[in-house]
Amino acid sequence: MYKGLLQRIGPGRIIVILLATGAILVGFRRMAQAADEDSGFSFTTARELARSLAAKDFKLEQNTDLPEALKNLTYDQYQAIRFRPEHSLWKDDHVRFIAQFFQRGYLYKDPVKIHVIDGGRVSEVAFSPEQFDYQTSPIPKDLPATLQFGGFRLLYPLNSPQKMDEVAEFLGASYFRVLGEAQRYGSSIRGLAIDTGEPTGEEFPRFTEFWLEKPHALAGGMRLYALLDSPSVAGAYCFVIEPGANTTVEVEASLFFRKSPKKIGLAPLCSLFLTGQTGRAIFRIIVRRCMIPTACWSRPATATGSGVRWSIRPRGTGSAGFRPRRERDSA
Repeated sequence: MYKGLLQRIGPGRIIVILLATGAILVGFRRMAQAADEDSGFSFTTARELARSLAAKDFKLEQNTDLPEALKNLTYDQYQAIRFRPEHSLWKDDHVRFIAQFFQRGYLYKDPVKIHVIDGGRVSEVAFSPEQFDYQTSPIPKDLPATLQFGGFRLLYPLNSPQKMDEVAEFLGASYFRVLGEAQRYGSSIRGLAIDTGEPTGEEFPRFTEFWLEKPHALAGGMRLYALLDSPSVAGAYCFVIEPGANTTVEVEASLFFRKSPKKIGLAPLCSLFLTGQTGRAIFRIIVRRCMIPTACWSRPATATGSGVRWSIRPRGTGSAGFRPRRERDSA
């Protein structure tokens, strides 16, 4: 899978970074490409869409359709917007998953088109302001039906058969995160990182379109597909999510590059932490405020090992590394 991906990148040196976490088991490995026989959409379909998209020039989303009131929402105003549970996808269909959607606005201005695969039919999920409780947020009353969504989340009886809990969320760029039993959100994952830590700046691909495959009545997992796009690459993704004590996500991805970036990161992790002036700085870098680092781990290629790289914003982009201490001889 990786060999084929790298051959499509073209000439030049590419650094590929692989990451893994114990809390979230993510593997870019080969899965069955064919969906159920009655499905009208498969990973092969998504791949052909990505291939066709990569053959065209990238078009930056201008968001001219998004009202200024939504663009200028504060964090608190956006968080106050609630999806109305009675509009949940598959709420009355006797399946173990339901989907709820996020309003566009605040940081999430780009439109995300969402489809449903059900019994061989593919249909688009229509946006309506009736799906949301805007509470005190200053939202126009005449939002167009073509506005689409900012993202979505999946709910599942994760901790109790009587209660639907959030198990996965896809919101912003190519970010997604999942939960296991009795867990709270920690690290987020991105579908792809491009040129992380480069002085020219990092490129953030985004998921522009999703296809949610309706699960069977007793299914303990569900499958969804996504289309990714950015100036450098277009990609097709298949996610199979299986909730549990250790929720697992199997990811199959095909990437088609318009141009060759300096480095790519597969499944890069992103976390949030806060340090103070009295705390001891890690890697001799003092952080006095909350920041979001992107940590990219690579398997040691030599006896001296390899490093850890991350970007620090908003003051600039930098990187640091360390070498693991050699184990002493048993003698």
